[in-house]
Amino acid sequence: MTQASTQREATPLAPTELRLLPLGTGSILMRGGRSASAYLLESCGQRTLIDCGPGTLLRLQQALIDPASIDHVVLSHFHPDHHADLLGLLFLRVNPSLEAKRDLVLHGPPGLARILDAWESVYGQWVKHPRSQVNEFEPGATAVGDLRFTAYRAAHTLPAYCYRIEVVERGAAHERGPTLAYSGDSAICDEVVAACLDVDFAWLECSFPDEASDDAKHGHMTPRDLVEVAERARPKRIAATHFYPPMFALLADEERRRAAFAAIATRVEFLQDLVPLVVASTAEAGEREEGSP
Repeated sequence: MTQASTQREATPLAPTELRLLPLGTGSILMRGGRSASAYLLESCGQRTLIDCGPGTLLRLQQALIDPASIDHVVLSHFHPDHHADLLGLLFLRVNPSLEAKRDLVLHGPPGLARILDAWESVYGQWVKHPRSQVNEFEPGATAVGDLRFTAYRAAHTLPAYCYRIEVVERGAAHERGPTLAYSGDSAICDEVVAACLDVDFAWLECSFPDEASDDAKHGHMTPRDLVEVAERARPKRIAATHFYPPMFALLADEERRRAAFAAIATRVEFLQDLVPLVVASTAEAGEREEGSP
């Protein structure tokens, strides 16, 4: 089977759409069929990998997506469950069997270049990446190809960002691209609310049930927090992700889910590895599920 024939053929996107493919919706424990944090955001002609936890390369291959076709990687923070497979991605890109690869630009909080330096000190040329293609940025807006990521400080181990994501320019002037928000890892805070304000789609970590211990929940959100974000930020759609095993029983029990998510129980979505969705720029356009790749 040739490289070209193994590539995923997805439904073409309209100018006002983005496709989000969850690659990892779980934790570092990787139980319940959920890999560690990673999401592929596809716009017209651009592939952006948001976080790159362990299991990302396998998930890309299962989705029939060539890892060498990724244009950008954007990291939320530097815990291994959100970035460890970046090391493997860099190693993959120097494999002599690759017929072609796109330029890859890496983006993230300050400290990204230091991590790359440390990897190169151990693995040398096998993982070397041009520093001209490394973008460390402070809170605020930064260009990621045809997207704009606005970083807000997350309530997590610093440096950590949550992101508001917008299309820089898309077709005719009246064709507004969708706006999205991603929490990364964060407790509820004003910055998460600001990132999510009036977006078309927000996907937020929901690591533990409300009744989990304070130590477990530290730096993370629960169903009650997602309800508050929905009430304060008014995203058109809201989804939960980044589930630790204590969340699995709640997710499997409709009665418990409805009680936990209260006012948003009928509209909250639960992301699943390798189940893509399309986000449009208007509430009327809604979601177009494509099924598992």
